[in-house]
Amino acid sequence: MPRDRDREVSKGSEREVTPSRLPETTPPIYPGPDYSFTLQAIMEMQKTLGGLTQAVTTLTNHLQGHDDKIDRLESNLNRIEKIIYAATVLVTVLGGIAIFFANKVADLLVRVLSNTH
Repeated sequence: MPRDRDREVSKGSEREVTPSRLPETTPPIYPGPDYSFTLQAIMEMQKTLGGLTQAVTTLTNHLQGHDDKIDRLESNLNRIEKIIYAATVLVTVLGGIAIFFANKVADLLVRVLSNTH
């Protein structure tokens, strides 16, 4: 029994027809069970992820360096604050003593000048 594709139907009558000649080229291969495209995409993502990981590592190292610099600056600033506080206390005490002696000298000058007149 001939298959349906080998028959030609024309105006209600059927007759057998020889199939046309074979194709000259092989048909194109469509993506199917071949996973090379998916594998290539995954490998590209892995490459990109590796680059991003390296960038994050580099930024982390730079950040650690900046943290060390900020700690040193903070230490220096703390030391300068203590020096300014000590200098303020010293100037206040020495200024108070100087004013005390200046007052005693002024009292002495007033007595001496008042006795001479």
